[in-house]
Amino acid sequence: PLPDKGVNKALSRLAQEVEKQVRWRTGIPVAMTVSAICKSPSDFKPVRSRCMHVLRLARLFRKTGLVKSDDFGSFAVLVSALGDEAMSHFLEETLAPIIEHDKANKGSLLRCAGAFLQQGCRYQAAADAIDVHVSTLRYRLKRLNELFGLDLESNEDDRFALSLALRIQQLRN
Repeated sequence: PLPDKGVNKALSRLAQEVEKQVRWRTGIPVAMTVSAICKSPSDFKPVRSRCMHVLRLARLFRKTGLVKSDDFGSFAVLVSALGDEAMSHFLEETLAPIIEHDKANKGSLLRCAGAFLQQGCRYQAAADAIDVHVSTLRYRLKRLNELFGLDLESNEDDRFALSLALRIQQLRN
């Protein structure tokens, strides 16, 4: 059961120790979750269902150790409806070409695009966030459009798709 707030540190340490022991003995990473206290037999089914949902999210986003629904937020719950295969395909389609290009050319197109999106499409704020000149940022966004057809400056769908892919990648790491 989910303990009072004062016990959270002890629970975290216990969960880390359980994970460490299971991984050491089996070589398998483990995810665990906690729930509200079941006060009557009718509480068990909905509580178990919520726990299973959290564990499915943990598997989907490759999280181990003690996981709680708060660790994922509403965004992850929404994205989890895609399923692992669809999500992996979406990431492969959206991010992989840019990541490969950046690696091959020692570039930072994805970093610039991420900063631009994170800063609400404000050029100067994004340039400041990644410590480049604003004209450099504009050039890199133009290259992203030329190479991959992503128009982050004026296409809302492109902004949403890349933002979604970056957020999923962040949750997976």
